[in-house]
Amino acid sequence: MVVCAHAQVITTISRSICTTPSANDNNTFLDLRSFNGIAVDGTGNIYVTEWNSGAVLKVSETDDCMKVFAGSGDLSAAERGSEKGASILYPHGIAADKVGNIYVAQYHGCVVRRISPDGTNTIVAGNKICGYNRDGKPATATWMGNPNGVTIDGNGNMYIADEMNQVVLKVTPDGYMVTYAGTSGLKGYSGDRGSALVARLNMPYGLAAGVNGDMYISDTKNHVVRRVDAEGIITTVAGNGSKGYEGDGGPATAAKLHEPRGIAVDGEGNLYIADENNHVVRKVTPAGIISTYAGNGRKGHSRDGAPATAISLTNPRDVAVDDDGNLYIIDFDSDNTRRIHKVAAVGVPRAELKVSPGQTAHYIRVDNCTYTSVTILDASEKVMSEQAVTGRSFQVSIAGLAPGNYILDFRKPGMESKKVRFSVSEQ
Repeated sequence: MVVCAHAQVITTISRSICTTPSANDNNTFLDLRSFNGIAVDGTGNIYVTEWNSGAVLKVSETDDCMKVFAGSGDLSAAERGSEKGASILYPHGIAADKVGNIYVAQYHGCVVRRISPDGTNTIVAGNKICGYNRDGKPATATWMGNPNGVTIDGNGNMYIADEMNQVVLKVTPDGYMVTYAGTSGLKGYSGDRGSALVARLNMPYGLAAGVNGDMYISDTKNHVVRRVDAEGIITTVAGNGSKGYEGDGGPATAAKLHEPRGIAVDGEGNLYIADENNHVVRKVTPAGIISTYAGNGRKGHSRDGAPATAISLTNPRDVAVDDDGNLYIIDFDSDNTRRIHKVAAVGVPRAELKVSPGQTAHYIRVDNCTYTSVTILDASEKVMSEQAVTGRSFQVSIAGLAPGNYILDFRKPGMESKKVRFSVSEQ
């Protein structure tokens, strides 16, 4: 199915912050100037980071204003570590996992924070010292540079774009940090078709986990987006290394971008790029064809209800995509803050849940998952275990199950559950 970009309609979701105590006890006046990052959780809530106030804001489409989710806006409190109400000094990228945790890259202070649904604010990477450590140390005991982007893959690994050190870092589920891509302290544009560990980047910014174990990196000052596959090989997938605005309708690797920032990947494998200095969002299909998805290339304000490619954006800084394929965009401009744009998906079929054998006999692989929990039941529907859904693609452990027939029971509030039967032989 071919979907034309002009069929997409853009709307503005929220323009102001809630200021009444009854809306949220944390809400007071905030000097909102610059949105930096945006994420959408599994239930459709939208989160944005605001650079000037040090706050994370939350909004749903049913709200008429934004609420403070984390950060008091008091930057003098930023040295507090892991507690409710801890401020976030210049937050950049943001990500959401399937169990309601929010991850925020704190640019100054050189840490990544995890904010639980109850508001507990925990440092999960970095120790507040900006620098670079050798690999294999606990993430919270490790130095790193100014983090821009953060994302979580389907297996619960966290990835961090470290601008100062020109690398992408990976934090494993057991809490250890390693270098994932780039050569520490050396900026450049090299390494395609080789190991990502010896490649050179120039200001890695946005990160997005793909549907097949790929990781996408916006290599901002090189004016390209790169992909690291499951084998650790890096390639350029959008941009030719020269800044500009051209190439729509052709191969993405022959096109020109101008400082791409935030990126997102939908369930069909389409890549969305906040092409900041061109004032547009670009889309790259799985076949590698690039087009403009939102924006007309002229700096300005959007009009609700207009075709997405007919309106003006102002320095789009980040993008996020929800489980239904709707795209969310934020602008980064002091005259155009408090704006979250939504481009509704049109004619894009949702991929069916897919269950297949995992990497070993002890796992089952799940793809295209939009549910928030999965429970293993035996043949009599007795609960054997419940596991978190960490992304659209992840693995379910079946280690320890006796031979026999079982059921994977997928659930999400507001959705009908789905049951998938499987069998276990001798492990």
